[in-house]
Amino acid sequence: MAVKRVNASEEEAADEVAREIRFWSRLCEPLAGGGCHPHIVQLLGHGPRDKAGFVHLVMDHCAGGHLWQEVERRQRKSGGAAAGGACFSEREAACVVADVSAGLAHMHGLAPPLTHRDIKLENILLAEGGAWKLCDFGSCSERCEASSELPWLYLLPAT
Repeated sequence: MAVKRVNASEEEAADEVAREIRFWSRLCEPLAGGGCHPHIVQLLGHGPRDKAGFVHLVMDHCAGGHLWQEVERRQRKSGGAAAGGACFSEREAACVVADVSAGLAHMHGLAPPLTHRDIKLENILLAEGGAWKLCDFGSCSERCEASSELPWLYLLPAT
């Protein structure tokens, strides 16, 4: 198990932590076989705000760390990014994408659906057994807004 210590000393921060707990609890409502979705880090419990203003969230421990740490480990092993070696084989990269997609599909399949809104390498954790799991649900939203403007990161190059 791992513990996430969150500063909730201000009322607004306390509301945000309560919101994250509510969303995370929805994600980990027992499935047909029990437990949480296999690609969502399981929230095991949480305590009330302590005297110092912190809330402690207890979750599954993902011993492999986050995806950015795995990229760095692999780069060091292969001589660094400048060496030009691929960090992941196509098969390994496809497994990461499939696991993250499965977690997102679970979120989007809820009623009402949840959007993560903070997908980044640090929020994708490697669990024992090799499964990649989503974590950090503090930016989640139940609102799904269609937009004609895509972030610059997702724009396709002109052809």
